[in-house]
Amino acid sequence: MTNKDKESELDVGEEAVQRLAGQVFDAPRDRTKDTKERDGDDNPYGDRNDNGKKKQQQQQQRVQEKGHEVTKQEQQEDEKKKETFVQKYYSTKNGILAEAVLIGGAPYFLVSTAKDPSNIAVHPSLELPYELLKPPESISYINPPYRFDSKEQLDNCIERARNETLDSLYKKNKNIWRKYVDADDFHVSICAADEIYTHYQEKIGLAHYLFFTGGNDAGKSNNLTKINYTAYRNMTSTDISAPNIYQFLGSRDDEGHGTVCIDEADGIDENSELMRICKNGYITGRPILKIDTSFGRVQRKYNTYCFKAFAAEKTPDRQKAKGFIQRIVEIHCFSGNPPHDISEVVNPAGDHESQELLDELLDFRNVLLIHKMLHLHEPLPDVKDLNIHNREKQLFKPLIRLFQNADCLSELLDVISEYISQRRAENVDNLHAALFNILQGMVENVGDASSNTIEISQPEIWSAIINKLEGVPIEGKPDTYNTESQGIISKRTTMKIVRDVFGGKPPKRHGSSRSLVFDKSKLEKLKNIYVVKDIEIKVRRAKDDAKQIQLPKLDTHTSTDIRSKDNESDAPVHCGTDGTDGTHSPSVAIQLHDIQSAENATLVDKNNDVFTKTDQQSTDVSINSQQEMPSGSQNVSHVSHASQLTQQQVSTPIYKLGRSDTWACKNCRQRGDIHYMKQHFCKGGIH
Repeated sequence: MTNKDKESELDVGEEAVQRLAGQVFDAPRDRTKDTKERDGDDNPYGDRNDNGKKKQQQQQQRVQEKGHEVTKQEQQEDEKKKETFVQKYYSTKNGILAEAVLIGGAPYFLVSTAKDPSNIAVHPSLELPYELLKPPESISYINPPYRFDSKEQLDNCIERARNETLDSLYKKNKNIWRKYVDADDFHVSICAADEIYTHYQEKIGLAHYLFFTGGNDAGKSNNLTKINYTAYRNMTSTDISAPNIYQFLGSRDDEGHGTVCIDEADGIDENSELMRICKNGYITGRPILKIDTSFGRVQRKYNTYCFKAFAAEKTPDRQKAKGFIQRIVEIHCFSGNPPHDISEVVNPAGDHESQELLDELLDFRNVLLIHKMLHLHEPLPDVKDLNIHNREKQLFKPLIRLFQNADCLSELLDVISEYISQRRAENVDNLHAALFNILQGMVENVGDASSNTIEISQPEIWSAIINKLEGVPIEGKPDTYNTESQGIISKRTTMKIVRDVFGGKPPKRHGSSRSLVFDKSKLEKLKNIYVVKDIEIKVRRAKDDAKQIQLPKLDTHTSTDIRSKDNESDAPVHCGTDGTDGTHSPSVAIQLHDIQSAENATLVDKNNDVFTKTDQQSTDVSINSQQEMPSGSQNVSHVSHASQLTQQQVSTPIYKLGRSDTWACKNCRQRGDIHYMKQHFCKGGIH
């Protein structure tokens, strides 16, 4: 160290000693200069009085909302209110629906009320008795927000949405799907309908899931991209965890704050918490409860209900995720050649055509939101006499209920019928179905026909199973057999299925523990699951026995009562398409696409309506039902000529051939598309 360094060190030390002794003082700071530096033009935070100006603006806004000067007490109460940022608020009690949007980049709520749903107002916030709701800023969204460049664009969208119906939205969405997916009619139809349904998911409170499967080049992820851009507030990602869903769906009383898509979901059956969310989240009112230890121990609920879609190379394991499998609609994806690649469209990179297609997606999504705000408050009656039950009913009734007055219902019923027929056929091939058929055969051949129960020994049951399945013993594994149709089965596992699934119980008396007693009535009910039968999916619109319930106004051009000109007959009319004046029949009848059910095909006349035969005045065409339809007194002109048709014209049965778009006539064997076959002259019906 040099002498100069020592002197410098000494000076600093001496100054420190003098400061401690109170002999050295700093000059007083120039507070004015500090203020100017803090609040000057170069300060990125602006004027320090900004907070005061904001409070003044908020006070002026409260005066406008309340219609009078805000008192000091009211101001204190407003300041105590908790500010919460939400994307949606819906209350059937208050009759208020608020949806967060961005107008010119600024956050606002679009608000409609049950008293005046046609009037959509714009508010910067929504004031509740104990809470102040605010729309999120653009940066806070993890899903694509609803954007409007200006108030003029919003007004234009509202006017266009007023002219839309569920039919028009469904047809437009199908056309959009055709641009990005090269798939069959079921694939496109169910996806197009589901995206519309997502905007009404909180209304019905029940939803199924879509599960896209396929190889690496099948385009399954493109389906999720399409859903992400046109479904209701959709969050799409890979490896989504349970906390991600809890945070996204929130814990408010109004559920259905968005929808969720999970890509690369191959290992979802290994995630137990995610499985619980999916098993619970198909219906409202099933939150997950957690203990929050952030500030003590507080029990909180987290919503799980919303529409969900998944993409993976294969469906989850049917044993690990049995409850989840029953909630999904599986869609197989195959490599195709659609007109456009949606992954390129959503990133147009300056390409004019891609930008137009992207604008079409976003504009259609905006129209869906406005259509929801105009119609969500309207009543939605239940669907009566739907002849699918249990899981099948839960999967598809919500869609049928939403579209119950739409012309496209017949098309949806067609594709749903086809899917159910295939799903039932798959159930016949599993082990449970094979065991049920063996057990059912034993029940029919053994025991007293007048008794409601039957007792069969377990060795006899096991022996029948091995013989029917042609089991080959596996060396070194007692009571274990290898079967060609069901793989390896063991006596322990198989007999457990017989007891747990088919209700086999030991007899009450002692000494016969190796026998099982079965209830014949319960086995008869299981036929609906394990035995494929000809079936018609039939929808009867909501009516009381004595009075007619008002139908929803989602499609105001529809009618709910159609009668023939001859009031004495009151023959029920079954149609899935509209009449010449756009009216509907009170019921819709279709049948599964099974060639064997052609003998029970519905009867189609030249006016696109389906009638019963003239000599069956009060009998439904359903092969499973002989219910008499409620009578009515109204006459509708477009069906009035039905009673004048000849027997040969009315009773022309046509049916669909498999999964094709070809229809055939049972009498004359002519074939063609549905429009030709509805109008063809049936020579085979002439006697």
